[in-house]
Amino acid sequence: MDEEIKKDAEEEMNCILDLLEDWCLKYDQDYVNTVVLVKNDQITSWGSVGNQEDFDVYRTKKRP
Repeated sequence: MDEEIKKDAEEEMNCILDLLEDWCLKYDQDYVNTVVLVKNDQITSWGSVGNQEDFDVYRTKKRP
């Protein structure tokens, strides 16, 4: 994956995770080990997912 594309994907993923965290805290939903997965420059899924090693970019974040 091109470094510039990877950086853009990470920034987009961080924005989505921040929005998801705000929503979960606002509605008191569980936010444990939420993961956003990106492959081939597209976000493929988010939620509790186990096998992140197959993807180019990922970040896990635990509920504060």
